[in-house]
Amino acid sequence: MKLSIRQAAENKERWFDALAAFANMGDSQADWDKLRLMHPEMFSEQWLLTDDEKYHLGLFEDDPSRVRPMSSGEAKALLHRRLRYRDCLRSVWSGNDREGTNLRILYGFGFIEPDEIPSGSPLIGDEPLSPGKPIVDGITGEILWEFPSEFQQAIYELNKNRRRRKTCPQCGRYFIADKPAQAYCSTGCAGDSKKATALEYYNREGRARRIERREKERGL
Repeated sequence: MKLSIRQAAENKERWFDALAAFANMGDSQADWDKLRLMHPEMFSEQWLLTDDEKYHLGLFEDDPSRVRPMSSGEAKALLHRRLRYRDCLRSVWSGNDREGTNLRILYGFGFIEPDEIPSGSPLIGDEPLSPGKPIVDGITGEILWEFPSEFQQAIYELNKNRRRRKTCPQCGRYFIADKPAQAYCSTGCAGDSKKATALEYYNREGRARRIERREKERGL
């Protein structure tokens, strides 16, 4: 295997792990901070801020002293936006996006409805994600898509490997399957499911047999 091919495969696995962590992220600012520290390449402090918002906060200034800290209201609105994109990813991941509405938002082709944005939001930008551009392979004739953000490119690659995109039926966790046939996120969940199935069978079949045995003992 060539080094470039190996690196590309490793990058995809890193991307997929980051997407799974984002899909499983909780609702609090602490949950976001934890995710950002775990996957800083994809999720930075400025992730999902528009250029207008960055300019408003002074993030384009050469002098760091002119950068304005984000207010609590702005931080809350930004977290809401990130949670909205997380929910879009969850919908796509679980196969509940047959019309492609949420995927269009993730790819930058669609927009968040105004009534889904908190009223009085201090954020001033419109949409944080750009749709990118098509790339034509002159040799194969294949048309690919190149996105401006690693987050969008990762989703694009994952959708090409969507059979690995799974939701654990035992714990509900979003995960990347090592093989398409893998159904559970861990051996622990697979074992718990097997035990639950065995217990359910025992309670159903065993109860019927116990009743039958008692009736025979009574001579009924």
